Amino acid sequence: RKALLDLEQEILADPHL
Repeated sequence: RKALLDLEQEILADPHL
């Protein structure tokens, strides 16, 4: 899996913005 996708998934799963 790609790192970018992993990061995106993490952000989407835990939107702390």
